Amino acid sequence: MDYEKEINVNTKVQDSIFCDLFGRKKYMFEMYQCLHPEDTKTRMEDLVQITLKPIFSYDIYNDLGFLVNGKLIILVEAQSTWSDNIVVRMFLYLAATLENYIRKNKINLYRGKTKLPNAELYVIYTGTKKDVPQSLSISKDFFNGQYPGYDLTVRIIRSRNKNDIIMQYVSFCTIFKDFCDSYDKEEAINLTIKTCKNKNILKDYIEQHENEVKSAMSIIFDQEFITETIIYNERKEAYEEGLAKGMAEGIEQGIEQGKIISVIDLYKKQAVSLKDAAILLEVSEKEFLALVDSSAK
Repeated sequence: MDYEKEINVNTKVQDSIFCDLFGRKKYMFEMYQCLHPEDTKTRMEDLVQITLKPIFSYDIYNDLGFLVNGKLIILVEAQSTWSDNIVVRMFLYLAATLENYIRKNKINLYRGKTKLPNAELYVIYTGTKKDVPQSLSISKDFFNGQYPGYDLTVRIIRSRNKNDIIMQYVSFCTIFKDFCDSYDKEEAINLTIKTCKNKNILKDYIEQHENEVKSAMSIIFDQEFITETIIYNERKEAYEEGLAKGMAEGIEQGIEQGKIISVIDLYKKQAVSLKDAAILLEVSEKEFLALVDSSAK
């Protein structure tokens, strides 16, 4: 069965539109042309979709993977929140993809020299973090280059000086996020659709699959709301816990300070002896006299 007919909106995370968009051969090919404009010979039919699909909930699966002419594996992940660990996940995605490739092509790893396809790894970042690196390397960024056994680099894409399919996806995400910050769900979705059509951002894709896109956007909006609510509640709870703790500590400190002042006052009025005053505050006589001197300043 043709892959495009099997596509459903992926509700995994807010990158569902990415999976649906670039899971379609037409846009997958446009992405490849963006990444390799020098290649004028490869055709759309030369691309084979090899995205890892989950069978069980704990399986490894990624956003997009495709094989070009049987010689080049391209893995691409879409990220709206940043984590350096993406390079580790990509390492696992590549290993799983190569294992599938070896099994499918019945390659014998115990005889001769195996010829494997080259691999290129990319992350398309659509978040707001400013200091995102242009690339990540397991060897360099996790082991300071001391262990070259982990030799894998991922290129980070966050902006391009072109209105190509990759930047259109990034622009779409940015526009939608901006509207989500200012409007309710229905308005944010409708305004995003209208704006993107007017600006020719993923226009063909949106017009051909508008219902699916709106459905995915609705899920994204709800997911963002839930996530932000959880984070807000966690922060609020932590704040209130910290405030209560601070108040308790403040009260305790206030009581202690009041006790010190009272004992010093009794000592000055000769109502208690030096020895007794020190015992009351559980300090030495020398420490008590220091407190008396400090209170007089």
